Parts: sequence; structure tokens; C-alpha cells
Amino acid sequence: MESAEWVKRWLKTCDENGIPPWKFDFKQFYKSEMFPNADTDDTSHLKSWLKYKYTKELNKAKSNPFTDSLKKIYEDENIEKGMDKDTDRVVFPIYQVLEWQDEEKFVIKGDHMNSFLTTFTPLLLTSPTKKIPYAPFGNENKKTFNEKPKIANKLSEWAEEADSGLLNITEFEFYKEQYKIWGNFNLFARMTDTLGNFTVIPSKLNIARGSSEAFRDYWDITLRVLYDLFMAIGIEGEEAWKAFINKYFLQTYVNKDYSVGELWKGHLEDKEGIFINGVYPQKIDDFEQFYRNVNLLIEERGKWMTKILCEKLDLTNLEFYKDDLVNMEKIRFFNDIIK
Repeated sequence: MESAEWVKRWLKTCDENGIPPWKFDFKQFYKSEMFPNADTDDTSHLKSWLKYKYTKELNKAKSNPFTDSLKKIYEDENIEKGMDKDTDRVVFPIYQVLEWQDEEKFVIKGDHMNSFLTTFTPLLLTSPTKKIPYAPFGNENKKTFNEKPKIANKLSEWAEEADSGLLNITEFEFYKEQYKIWGNFNLFARMTDTLGNFTVIPSKLNIARGSSEAFRDYWDITLRVLYDLFMAIGIEGEEAWKAFINKYFLQTYVNKDYSVGELWKGHLEDKEGIFINGVYPQKIDDFEQFYRNVNLLIEERGKWMTKILCEKLDLTNLEFYKDDLVNMEKIRFFNDIIK
């Protein structure tokens, strides 16, 4: 199936099911059942992410309303050979339509801009108060990843509970009750696998972002490093930087002067190229800002990407386009969104 036809079917199927494409969770491709009313269950997105990341339950799904309609770009046998769980690769036809990627096996590949686990792990190691350490780990204000294996074990336990429908996250309840973090945290478990959180980057940069303590998958840091590189070139670099931002619809992550916005206050403060406040959130306020801001940025970018796709494919008659996108004249910059 040609990419344009695949994208058309995806957009039409979203419209028929009343799901805005910019909110469509691409983990749906690995579910045997849909969750159209997922927002009514305040743990549903976390459950879905845990099952996606730590169990094989989602891999069992050969079809659902979306895969039946779309005829997945990958053959079923490729799913079993390891092409599963790559939501950022499922959207390859979209990359083609946007003229971001020509070939599936290419040096430029799909990637998540902001990952869920990268911030979830330090959150589990951060005590909200000095009196209440996080129960499963007993760590108080611990900022290192020395306990990462123990965290992985706990997440696997939660995933098994989610798989059986018995997820009980009482150990996490004090975050939900004492801080206004739960809603945006749970929402990010869905938004991390939506259209606005996907882009294409060189595969070696993808590896560096995931493995290097200098990046750790925070998109503002990635852009800041690239920005400094472009600016070092001079006026040609400035023009190339703006062209890069515009091509990949990254205006949501930069200010009107094309400087990079921070996912939380102080994240990009640096001295001689070193981020002085560290790569990870350091306190609960940082986590709150991150989850709120990243959801807003992803949704705005996803809306614009959806608008461009509809206009390229002559689908401006779809209901979600007429209701939400027709009056969008341009994508907003960071300092228009985060106030």
C-alpha cells in the first residue's frame, strides 16, 4: 500500500471513531481492544504504557479496528521478528507524505522526541517531602540511577498487574494527592506515542540521545546542542537553523527569535557548555512543569502536522479538520504556548 493511501485511511478512521489524530495513541496498533473512553479511567494511559513496555500482551494483537482498516505497512511476520513496539516507525508513511524520509531503511529514522521512561525513572527516585521517601525503594531525594534495576523490577510487577487488569498504584498515590502532577503525568503516557512527539533524526544521534547522560532524550537539550552548532557557523547557520525548525514543525520548541525554550525553568542554564542544573528534573516543581509543558507542545505540533497532512491529501472535509484545524493559520512558537 502506498504511504499516501495509508495516511488517508488512518485520518479517515480517526474521524469515523471520533478521535482527533493528534491525540491518537499509536500503541493502539498493538492492542486487541480499543480504549475509546480511556480518559474516564485515571490509570488507563499508564496501564497501556506499562503493558506496551514490559509485557508481550500487546504483541498478541493481530488486528483491531485500526489495523483492520489500515492494513499495517508492516507484514504480520515482521511484527513477530522484532518490528513490534516501534511506534515511531509505524508512522513511516506519515514521514513519507511530509517528505521527511524516503526509504524505511535509511540513515534518517523515526524517533520519539521526549520519552516517557526517561522522566518516570527519576520521578520514582524523588521524594516529594523529606518525610515521605518513595515506598518501594526507600530513597530520599536520590538523584542517581543506582537503583534502576530495582525500579525495572517494580515496573515489571506493575505491568503484570496491568496485564491482568489489577493494577494497584497505591504506592504512587501520594504524588497524586499532594501535588498536581498526576493528570499531566498520566496524559503523557499517551501523548508520548502521538503524532506530535515523533520526528526523524540521524540514527547515530538517536543512539546518542538514548545512551548519553548529556542528552537523555530531552528534546530541548537536543535542540539546544544543535542550535549551538548551527550558530557557530554564522549567518548561513542561522538560516539553516530556521529552515530545519520550519521543515520539521519544531516551532513549538523555540521562541519567536528561534532560541530554544526550556521544558522546565533552569533546564538549559549552562556554563561553558555544561548544563549546570543537570539533565534530569531535580525537584517536584520541575516534574510538574515538564509534564504540563511537554503535553502542550506535543499537542500543538501534532495539530499542525495533522492540518498539513489533511491539506496535502485533500481531506479538509473531515469533521476534526472543520472543527479544530481550519482556522489554524500557523503553528505557534514556544513563548506563545508556555506562559
